[in-house]
Amino acid sequence: MDKFEIREQVPAVADYIRIRLEAGLSRKSEQAAAIGLKNSLFSRLMQYTRKSCPPTAYVSLIADHNTTEFYRRYGFTPTEPPMSAGMYLRIHPELP
Repeated sequence: MDKFEIREQVPAVADYIRIRLEAGLSRKSEQAAAIGLKNSLFSRLMQYTRKSCPPTAYVSLIADHNTTEFYRRYGFTPTEPPMSAGMYLRIHPELP
């Protein structure tokens, strides 16, 4: 029997495309593959969050503009002033 190793990591785009083809799935463009991999990372992060946080946890998110629909898929709700507002602190403002 072949020995398998399971690693929790995201493959490179080229590897992802190759694995899809070897599995008999359709080919994805590099751009589509990169987007799909990015989304799967967030899905995994949300799985971990839901499993690890207590039921009373409150998860905050600061996101780029025009990404509301992406985050709604994972259960996030936009904040509404004056009820709440997002804030940030840049520890080293001189860094990009």
